[in-house]
Amino acid sequence: MTGHRDVHEEYLRLRGQMLYVHEWKAIIYLATPVLENLDAMFNTGLFINDLSMHDSSRDLVLAGTQQSAELKLALDQEKQKSKALEDSMKKLDAEMKKTDLLLYQMIPKKIADRLRSGEKAASLCETFESCTILFSDVVGFTTICASLTPMEVVSILNEMYTKFDKCLETHNCYKVETIGDAYMLASGVPERARNHASEIIDMAFDMLDSIVTVTNPTNNEKLKIRIGCHSGPVVAGIAGIKMPRYCLFGDTVTTANKLEQTSRALHIHVTDSTYQLLDRKTYDVQERPKMTINGALTVTTYFILNKKDRTGKIIVRPFQAVLIDMKRQDAEEAKIKQSMNLKNASIQNIVQPVPKENGIIQPPQTQNDTNFMPIESNTIPTPAIIHKDVDPTAHFVQRSLIKPKLADEQSLKAAESIIEQNNSSKLFHRPHRSRACDLL
Repeated sequence: MTGHRDVHEEYLRLRGQMLYVHEWKAIIYLATPVLENLDAMFNTGLFINDLSMHDSSRDLVLAGTQQSAELKLALDQEKQKSKALEDSMKKLDAEMKKTDLLLYQMIPKKIADRLRSGEKAASLCETFESCTILFSDVVGFTTICASLTPMEVVSILNEMYTKFDKCLETHNCYKVETIGDAYMLASGVPERARNHASEIIDMAFDMLDSIVTVTNPTNNEKLKIRIGCHSGPVVAGIAGIKMPRYCLFGDTVTTANKLEQTSRALHIHVTDSTYQLLDRKTYDVQERPKMTINGALTVTTYFILNKKDRTGKIIVRPFQAVLIDMKRQDAEEAKIKQSMNLKNASIQNIVQPVPKENGIIQPPQTQNDTNFMPIESNTIPTPAIIHKDVDPTAHFVQRSLIKPKLADEQSLKAAESIIEQNNSSKLFHRPHRSRACDLL
């Protein structure tokens, strides 16, 4: 059909009975309009008064409208409840993700999932044949804490650990724990890795770059850390029920801690076992003298100085500028200290004192000392020889302030015995003791 269009809404649907009347030769159709609700009635141009009052047409229309309104209201409420439930589920998923993230920060994901499945903590212990452990601490942290408030100490540690944690995102390392200023890492645990030594060393370089951006508020200098690493077997697992932590056990942990204690500021101290796992062409090392660990084990240790790129060029890092400046200051201080020691040694080049018979210890004199003041004794006093250009009063005051010195403990005992003998004899043979003896 041309001009086809939907005219369904333009027609009025009726429902009723038709009767043919022979007298009239016509069909009588007694019907009522089919209207679902008031809106349909209004669309057809009818009103409620147009409907018959003797049947249920009006009631049906009104009831349909009321039922439709109730259904619509119920549907709207269900939609609101569904939306609220959906929002609640989204919030629950977000909170569960936060909980999982917090749990995975305390315990490795692999171990946490096994705990959720119902496994006991004792069954989670596992032996790792080879891994690398890293320890670090702040140089002079005790002295720094003595000059800061507790909140300032916490602020410094939070800033430092936050920077270290960000470095972890780019390395295959696991943060085991932090105790005070000590920071412990492990690679190859709990996920086994073949390049765990290089992962730890690269992480150590990033830690050194990060620490020089933290300032010591007591003197506005850069904080410095020392790092120690060791590779070997460990046993890892969950210990305890309250506050569970993924802990590492074994001599490897103890040795790594000892390497950190014997390291230097802004240096990476490693054992030979870690050095053997590194690529010799990638890292520059400095061999150190052999050291004894745990009282019996003698090992060779190294300092990891630099890392090279693929072309063989040394990668320049920010902490190296601070390290060079620190070495320059140490060299200047050592030079000043050496010059002071030489000066003091030349001044203190004197003759050891010798106790006299009367118990008086004569102070040492140098060869250039021509002006001297005699000490009072039972002998005839020797006059002091004084240059003309020297003030006699100042000279006598200076000589009277000189304190006698003893060479060692044997000289002290000998002097005390002689003094006691002389004092006992002088009580009977001399009416007065010397002033020096009284002072002694």
